[in-house]
Formats: sequence, structure tokens, C-alpha cells
Amino acid sequence: MADSPPHVFAYLTQPEVRFLDAAMDRLIPADELGPGARAAGVTCYIDRALGSVCGTHGRNYRSGPWHDGTPQQGYQSRLTPQELYRAAIREIDAHCAQHYGKAFAFLTPEHQAEVLKGLEHDRMEHEVVGAQVIF
Repeated sequence: MADSPPHVFAYLTQPEVRFLDAAMDRLIPADELGPGARAAGVTCYIDRALGSVCGTHGRNYRSGPWHDGTPQQGYQSRLTPQELYRAAIREIDAHCAQHYGKAFAFLTPEHQAEVLKGLEHDRMEHEVVGAQVIF
């Protein structure tokens, strides 16, 4: 396969790209069956979705009132996907800096796995985005 030109990110900042690349390496690593998420371009895909009308909820009703939804109602948040990703990455990186002294992307694979397990089991403090929305 020929080398493709580097992706110019439409929405994500470099720290956010580093976070997602590192998280994708942990969640969907390459194995004998194929490439991992990073090699498959998942971060690029997420960036393109966030930079589109999907990322801004451009076609969704966004005025209140804001009541808690049921699990059967699907995604229920006043945050757009853009806002959700940015806030979640910021909160996770702040948690990592407080507990490990550096952002998620720069942690050891073991510490990254520990952080992701903490998120999965809702063992992390959140101001804006709860683990149930991330996972």
C-alpha cells in the first residue's frame, strides 16, 4: 500500500490527537488478524466526524428543557459530540497529570490500561462528562 499523505485535522488539537492515538492503541491494538485502530485511521475518522455536521449536532434539536433520558432513548446530553470529546479528553488528561504527573498519551502502557479500566468502572471524578457517556 502506498503511503498516504498525512491527515490535516479539522477539529482535534495535537494533544487530543495524541490522547486518542494512545487510547486507541490500548483499546484496539494491532494483532495477527490485522492492524490496530491507529493504523486503521480511527483518530482521523473521529476527527472527520467531529468536524462535520455530526460533531455539532447540526441536525438535532438542541433547545431545552433538559430532562434526564432513559437508556432506551439513547444519547441524551446538551453537549455536542465536539464538546463531549474535548471535555472528556481534558478531564482525563487532568486526572492523569494529578495522579501520574503527565498526560495520558505519555503514560506507560500499564498506567494507560489502569486509567481506561478506571473509566470503564466509573472510578474517576468527572466535572462535565461522566464515564457512562464515555463508555
